[in-house]
Amino acid sequence: MSQTDKDHYEEVKHIAIRSQRLRRRVEKDVLEVCKLLTKLDEKCRSTENKELPKTLNDTLRKHFRNIYWSLKLHLLFHLGIGESKVDSELQKVGRLHMVDLTDEEMSKPPDQKHAIDPGSKLMEIVSIGTAEVKKDSFVEFVI
Repeated sequence: MSQTDKDHYEEVKHIAIRSQRLRRRVEKDVLEVCKLLTKLDEKCRSTENKELPKTLNDTLRKHFRNIYWSLKLHLLFHLGIGESKVDSELQKVGRLHMVDLTDEEMSKPPDQKHAIDPGSKLMEIVSIGTAEVKKDSFVEFVI
């Protein structure tokens, strides 16, 4: 093998290693957001038998769904199509009370309107929760 061939091999090997790291990082990040959404969903449901006001519920549901679709798009873009633990966790998120998607809805692919930053939507949810606590409402988010 010539030096040029060795250099190309090392470059390809380095790209493959970085690709594996990226895959693990994306999976880890998506799983962390899934856990956080599950906790937030529990908080939305544990309001001492009181229902959320409709406008608040609708706003939160929109944010939860936006995050779901954004995560699905992230997985598709970075990892491609396939079954993994991350996919099954995301399916669980789709079934959460505040997301409430059907299997048919979840089977659809995400599109360009789902290219949003899930972190900013999480911040909006926390901001809403914080504002509701300040108003002495029954909604309390503890992260």
